Order: sequence, then C-alpha cells, then structure tokens
Amino acid sequence: MQQTNSANTANTEQQKATKVCATPEATKAYADRMWAENPKLSPDGWRMVEDLTIGKVTMGTYRMDGRDKQPQALEKALLSGMNLIDTSANYMDGGAEVFVGQTLQKLFKAGKLKREEVVITTKAGYIQGQTLAQYKDNPPTEAMFLNDQLWHCIHPEFLDQQINQSLERLQVEAIDIFMLHNPEYYFAKVQEGTDEGTLDELREEFYTRVQYAFTYLESLCQQGTIQCYGVSANTLVEDPAHPQFVDLARLHEAAQNAAKEAWGRRKRPMFRVVQLPYNLIEVGALARENTEAKTYDGSEPSTTLDLAARMHLSVIANRPLNAFTPSGRAFRLAEGAGAEPVMEAICNKLADFEMGLPQSNLPRLSVMAPQLAEKMQGSMHFDHVKMTVLTPLLLETLHMAKFTEAEAGAFIEAYQDVVQALRTHARNVDAQHTEQLNAHLQKKLPKGKSYPLQQVALNVIPSTPGVTAVLCGMRDPAYVDDGLAVLERGDFADVGSILLEQQAV
Repeated sequence: MQQTNSANTANTEQQKATKVCATPEATKAYADRMWAENPKLSPDGWRMVEDLTIGKVTMGTYRMDGRDKQPQALEKALLSGMNLIDTSANYMDGGAEVFVGQTLQKLFKAGKLKREEVVITTKAGYIQGQTLAQYKDNPPTEAMFLNDQLWHCIHPEFLDQQINQSLERLQVEAIDIFMLHNPEYYFAKVQEGTDEGTLDELREEFYTRVQYAFTYLESLCQQGTIQCYGVSANTLVEDPAHPQFVDLARLHEAAQNAAKEAWGRRKRPMFRVVQLPYNLIEVGALARENTEAKTYDGSEPSTTLDLAARMHLSVIANRPLNAFTPSGRAFRLAEGAGAEPVMEAICNKLADFEMGLPQSNLPRLSVMAPQLAEKMQGSMHFDHVKMTVLTPLLLETLHMAKFTEAEAGAFIEAYQDVVQALRTHARNVDAQHTEQLNAHLQKKLPKGKSYPLQQVALNVIPSTPGVTAVLCGMRDPAYVDDGLAVLERGDFADVGSILLEQQAV
C-alpha cells in the first residue's frame, strides 16, 4: 500500500510539473524587466501573492470581450507592469476569458510576454447565459435558483465543468488563482427578519458546502490544475448581522478541514487569496470588527484585513472607483469631465433626424435627454441607463427607420453626441458628490495634490496595510495610464487613520 501511495504521489507531482503556470522566478524577472524599461516605476509598486511578484495595480476584465479599445488597453497593461489578470467564467458570457486567452497568445507568440510571467485569476459560481441554457433541463447539484435568468452553484461537479471550460477559453494548462465567485448568493432568498435560529442553520449548511468545494479545490492544487484558491465575496466586509455575511474566520476553518481531508494530514490550506470591495467610501474591511482572530488565550475581535494579515492571505480589493454610500447611493470616484456641451444644441441636431422617422411609440432621445440629465445620479447610473435604455433605443430606432447607409451613419453620430453629453454630465455629478472627500484627501495626502482623484483613489487602496493590490477594470488605454501613474508613485503614508477620520466627517 505504501508503494502504491508513493507511486500515486510521484505521478501527481509529475503531472503537476508539466503544467505551465506563473512562477516566482519568471514574475520576478518580469518586474526587473519592467523596471529596466521604465525607471519611473516605484520600488514599492510591486507586491507578493504567495511567492509570485505582481504589480500593485491589477487588470480586471468585467464587461470586456475585445471590443473598441479593449485589446490595446489589455496589452498596454500587461506590458507596463500589471501582470495579474482577473476574469470570471460568467464575464460577458465567457467572452472575457476568450478575450484574455487570445490576447495572451498573441503576446506569447510575439515574444513580448511569457506564460510564467502572468498571474491568471478566474472565478466560477454564476449560472447564466450559455451556462444556464446548458443546464436548463438538468440543473447541477445544489444549485440555487435565484430567478429565471440567474442560478448559482459551488458544488464540485459544477466547478469541475466550469474550470475545464475556463482552461479551454484561456488557452492555458493551469490557473494560478481560482476563486469561488460570490458564494453569498446562497443567502440571497433569506428575508430580513428571518429568525436567528433559522439563519444559524442556513449558515452551517453554507460553510459545509464551502468546505466541500474547498476539498475539491485542494485536490486540483495537488494536480497542478490550479496553484491556489480563494473567495471573492462582497459581504466579507459586512456586519455579522447582515443576512448574507461571509465570515473570514469560518472560511479559514473550512479550508483547514478541507486540506486535512484532501491531503490526509494537517497542512496549511491552499486557500491563499480573498477579493473584497474596498475604496475611499467603503472601508468596512479596515474599520469593522466583524470576525475573530484566535489568540494564545482565546480569541479577540478582528477586522477582515487584520485577520487576513494574520493568516498570511493576499487581499485583492475590487470596486476601487465605484462607491456605494451607506444609504445605497452609487457614484464614481473620479475627476469631473469639465465643461459640458450645450444639451439643447446637440438635442436639436438629433431632433432634425428624428422628425423624419416613421410614426411609432418609440421615445425620442432628443426629448428624453434633458429629463435624463436632470435625474442623473452619476456615472454608475449613466452606465445602467445606457445599457437598459439608450443602446436598446438606438437599435430599435435603426431597425424601424429606412435610413440609407450614409443617413444611418449621420444619425448614429448625432445620437452618440447626445449620449456623450449625458456621460459628461454624469461625471460632473460624481465630482459634486466627491468634492468634500477630495478636499480632505488633498489636505491629508500631500503627495496627492497634483494628481486626479481617480489616481489618488487607486493608490490609497494598496497603500492600506493588509491590502495586497487593487483590481481595476481598465477598458481604455487612458485608464491604463492612470494605473501606470499609480505604479510610478510611492505608497501613501498613514492611509488607515486618514480614511477612518474621513468616515467621521
């Protein structure tokens, strides 16, 4: 029996050794090369995720699939020091992973980048789009049915299918960091006012399911299919009374049990990374004592960031520029767009086209735009309006109209002028909301005085003790320039106390 176990271990190690992934040597060499190519890069622009070197600004791919300027943006980020890419099986219905895979292969073949230099993170849990269609008649085990368009599952059988699909889309042999994606959806149907006893039972079942998933992920680490794993959860930073709260201490306990079961002995789990929201407004990870850390003589209250540091977990902060206030209001942490075009003039130009359209019940954007501007709450609100109203209206209008090709082009240009005016207005609404915050930061952070708010916001996050890196979706090369500016700057000092002081203002 001992010989068989030794043989199995040898086979596993041999399989693991053949799978190409990010390595300590290659990621360090990447950082050295970036530094040589750009002497402006700050010495503290680099971070360690386990033994892998990454830039403190990382590339997110939410809502990315290779359109517009996204290819240039991703390539620029990868070749400028941002060598961790975060994606997910459900982003753009798998399109984000395909886009990442294609971009990486292009850079690999051109000799501009090596697979071993790039840290690839992907996630799974959501069942929607193509995946939902695939499982519609045969739902995966333990799937949570949230609505007709969205299910959620972290059962190993489902994760296995998703990971294999991700490997194929990404065109890689191994994933460096795999994460359970928002497992708190298990609690999505828990109503406020649910009695504590029922909630406790649900939580026990939740952590049982998490441990089962972790055990499977530990086995993938043994095989070399993934290097390590983690959890991306928005509610890691919430109050323990929150119905969907995810407790980092309980996750770590589940990981310890999973590691013992998978490896047949006590060892440090391969649970090494958490991803959570953290920005200038949402500082729960820093400020809220919502979990417990074990001590020599018992335990003591702990924040999520403090406990992660004690457990030697890497923390990737997401949503750095999209903030939600306690009242639920959302806005973007970025500079205003400056002077706005005269809405009436650009609407009149569009109205000239709309007057020639056939009679229909479709609304006219030239009429709607001033009303939308008046109610606009900021850039995040604009993004929602564009996706749900403006883009569908444009497509329906083009379908209904009898435009020639030239007329269609002119109409689209006039339409986009109005959309851009609304976007500019939304950014200026954001700037109004952040004016007091910006003034406070400029006063407290001398290094930030000559930099736009979005760069200050990005740099504050990895300057916070306990935060490894910041994740930002940079769909345009101009946004990558903001990230690069942060890599070229040193960390801010005493960020924690400054943010806590801001909360009290």
